[in-house]
Amino acid sequence: MAESNSDELWETADSWKAAAIALAIGTPSVCAFFFPWVYSSTTDLQMLQRVQIVGSLAAFGVALITFCTVVWRGLIATQQAKLQRIQIEKLTAQIAATDENNLALRLQKGAELLSDPGKRSHVAAGLVSLEAVANTPNSPFAIEAMNLIADFVDEQGKTDHLNAGVRLAIEALGRITGRTRLIAQRTLDFSEPTNDDTDTPRPKTYWRLVRGVGGVYYNGGNFFSAQVGPLQNAMFDMVTFTRCAMDIDQSFVDCTFERCKISSAKDLSNGTFVRCDFSGAKIGRVGTSDLRHVNCYYEPTNPPVCTGTEQVDWSEVFLEGDFSRRSGSHPRPPKRAVF
Repeated sequence: MAESNSDELWETADSWKAAAIALAIGTPSVCAFFFPWVYSSTTDLQMLQRVQIVGSLAAFGVALITFCTVVWRGLIATQQAKLQRIQIEKLTAQIAATDENNLALRLQKGAELLSDPGKRSHVAAGLVSLEAVANTPNSPFAIEAMNLIADFVDEQGKTDHLNAGVRLAIEALGRITGRTRLIAQRTLDFSEPTNDDTDTPRPKTYWRLVRGVGGVYYNGGNFFSAQVGPLQNAMFDMVTFTRCAMDIDQSFVDCTFERCKISSAKDLSNGTFVRCDFSGAKIGRVGTSDLRHVNCYYEPTNPPVCTGTEQVDWSEVFLEGDFSRRSGSHPRPPKRAVF
């Protein structure tokens, strides 16, 4: 039902007010007009009857006055409630506009701080500002804030992720997407730098898992002691994983796994495994793989499980028992993150 126009509503209220005033004046006047008629009664019974008639007329007038007054007050209350609602809506709109303006300022400030990657305090403050913008409920700039963080990771972490600012940015992206389920509109590409000087050994390149972006591609490099579960829109090409917990699917191409705990693997022939623990692993395809010579093993009480149609004798694929401590070089952890 359509709402009445404000002016029409006030005019209606004034009409009921005028009616109440008119009745309040008219009812006594009409009753006073009947007084001579009442006093002209010749008998007590006749006077009683006429008094009752005039009294009923007066009561009816009072009832009409009360009705008009109630309607008038109700219309006033309705208009006051409407005006109050309009004021609240305007105040809400003003607050929303102020909040949006504040978010835009925080977005701009965060971007300015990230533009100076050489200063640790600026980078940390910029990431905090952008993360606050992205985590604000119904933030109109959430994706833009995530895009800025992803751009920082892409620019500063192109060839390694040992930089502390890059590490903080990657962690911020992960927290944001974990809370909001939002994804930055960026695809990141990380590649291990080439070594033109063959006489000088090049330090290893270490990566971190980047979550919360549209896609990420790793070419070469290393992961150390990471939890690498199923990742959407992630590709690993010739990457070395050391002491990691792995779920290996088709996203891993020509990768090397050293001393890793394998929870699942689509195909054992797709990758190089060294001293890996396959206890309880779900394996899709074994084929002719024999990983005993590289000390891959499983606990006898917790053998792997083949999810395909093959009938597998695991003792012909892996060693039984823990062979992770056999002689061999132990991988060194990456150096401390630096700015």
